[in-house]
Amino acid sequence: MSKETYLYIIGEPNPWAVKIGISSDPRSRVVALQPGHHSRLVLHRAYPYPDRTAAEAAERYYHNFFQDARMCGEWFGISLEEAAMGLEEAHTWPVPSLP
Repeated sequence: MSKETYLYIIGEPNPWAVKIGISSDPRSRVVALQPGHHSRLVLHRAYPYPDRTAAEAAERYYHNFFQDARMCGEWFGISLEEAAMGLEEAHTWPVPSLP
């Protein structure tokens, strides 16, 4: 059975940059990221996908969509509102599984 996976937005409480990624446990992901970050991180949003393949496809799509704002890795110089609007659209429109 495939495990539900989340597409998440993590950032500071009032973010000017956000991390968009996937995890089966996004709260644990915040805990894992915290020691290497200069200020407190919070989980702003988490959108469930039925399996990792679907979440990875959505993640790739939105990493490409926000490419011009990419700072480093999965961190993007966009507001929480911009990221949330994009990810809510991703969650609304199912991304097909890749072969």
